[in-house]
Amino acid sequence: MIADLRRLAANSLLVDAAIGVVLSAMAQIQVGTATSVVDRVLLLVVTGVVAWRRRAPFVTSLVVAGVVALMALTPQQPSVFGEYLALMLVAYTVAERRSLPLAVVGGLALVCGVIAHDIASPHYDSASAIGGDLTVPVLIWGVGRIVNHQFWRADRSLALLEQLELDQAELAERAVAAERSHLARELHDVVTHSLSVVVIQAQGAQRVLDGDQPDVRQSLIDIESAGRTALTEMRRLLGLLREDEPHAQQPGLAALPALFAQVRGAGLTVRFTEAGSRCQLEPDVELSVYRIVQESLTNALKYAPRSSVEVHLDRRTDEIAVQITDNGTGADAERTGGRGLNGMHERVARFGGTIEAGPVAAGGFRLHARLPIRDTAP
Repeated sequence: MIADLRRLAANSLLVDAAIGVVLSAMAQIQVGTATSVVDRVLLLVVTGVVAWRRRAPFVTSLVVAGVVALMALTPQQPSVFGEYLALMLVAYTVAERRSLPLAVVGGLALVCGVIAHDIASPHYDSASAIGGDLTVPVLIWGVGRIVNHQFWRADRSLALLEQLELDQAELAERAVAAERSHLARELHDVVTHSLSVVVIQAQGAQRVLDGDQPDVRQSLIDIESAGRTALTEMRRLLGLLREDEPHAQQPGLAALPALFAQVRGAGLTVRFTEAGSRCQLEPDVELSVYRIVQESLTNALKYAPRSSVEVHLDRRTDEIAVQITDNGTGADAERTGGRGLNGMHERVARFGGTIEAGPVAAGGFRLHARLPIRDTAP
């Protein structure tokens, strides 16, 4: 019930129409039955046109002014309170809702209409009577102009606030872009250079190495391969940081075999199994799964070298699950508190997934992550 009343009150035309009906009934009752039909019709126009005061304030003021002046030509020149209220409402509305030139014209038209009406009336033709009739409508018109100015100031303040928010957002974007560029330069000048030196040194060591040291040669080959891969990843990262450069393709599930081959060359035994349908996944999900597997294998190399690792990928209808288990021993406490595991938690949390990591009772370490997915296949 209250909600219905609020909806009705929000309808300006309906509210003004109700006001017009009330004022019309009041004016018709006040003039009595002795008033001529012409005067009744003119009064009805003055009070009834109030229904359009907010839809067409300027036109309404001209109509009211003209009809009030026209009453001077009738024998009785009716003047009742319902008519006076209608005139005041129209004076306020044209002042509050229209620009200053139109508001002044509409207000002057109403003043002229009142003067013409009162001069012809035997009861209100004195200067004091005319002044009394004009005082309240003029004051009401002034209140309308004050309200109009306040609305203008509020709109201007809101526009300035919106512009300030836009400027703040633009400054923040520029600051972020500048920081990204600075970070990209530092990575390029320091990290990329160091990786290039590692690759070149590994190549040089292979050329001078004796042929009877196959294990050392293979290690150098693996170092060179890992360095080249790191350089590729670094260039991709620099492309992401520098938004003006084209972004390199991010690794996904299709890059897992190459990752497994790389860590096998470093001494890990990796066994990969996969279950579920091979549906196309969102690139961000594939990248997150790849990074989780990559970080887990890196941890295994660091904390459990020469161990065996099992990687199982399970693609389901609404999620993708990955489990990495190794049979290494020791350093499990360090694994659970490292930055790499924290980064994996952040990646999974972005998608509303879960991740569990910890030592296995029989020895080793296990990580199990689950990420909700949305099939992007056509």
